[in-house]
Amino acid sequence: MTALITIAIVGDIHDQWDRGDHLALGYLKPDLVLFVGDIGNEAVPIVELISTLNFPRAVILGNHDAWYTASEWGKKKPPTIGG
Repeated sequence: MTALITIAIVGDIHDQWDRGDHLALGYLKPDLVLFVGDIGNEAVPIVELISTLNFPRAVILGNHDAWYTASEWGKKKPPTIGG
């Protein structure tokens, strides 16, 4: 007999996550929550909120999850691969 696994996939939050989203996941009762990018530029409060979920979770970062996009310094000096 094969066990079923429920995975909730969440993407493109773009700074729009709150306790209501936590409640929605609570009703779904997934075995895993997979965040597939674009949480938000420097969205530390949202990441902190997501970290309190009572489910195993994984994150794949997207192009809106960089630390360099919101600062003037970052706009002038984008990160380089490998250094």
